[in-house]
Amino acid sequence: LAHGVGFYHEALSAAERRVVAELYASGAVQVVVATHGAAYELPLRARLVVLVGTQRYDGREHRYVDLPIAHVLHMMGKAGRQGVDGAGRFCAALSREQEGALSQVSL
Repeated sequence: LAHGVGFYHEALSAAERRVVAELYASGAVQVVVATHGAAYELPLRARLVVLVGTQRYDGREHRYVDLPIAHVLHMMGKAGRQGVDGAGRFCAALSREQEGALSQVSL
């Protein structure tokens, strides 16, 4: 948090998650890095949302599985702050194998 970057993940307590969210909302934190699971419940919107990969590790199956397209769309929808930004931005950093996962999304 000291450098303007907050981390938001499942291991944080509710109080710690609230602190990260409040610091972001106040502008004290400019970047929030979140895991897939935590990003889905994250109560924040951002000017820029960056998705790094479209897969997550499934410990039960011991392999990587594709994120449901609804989860990707939900994260895309976090881009843009009403009344603050003219438009939100979404960037996906994908491997060539993962590019097909977003091909079904028409923007």
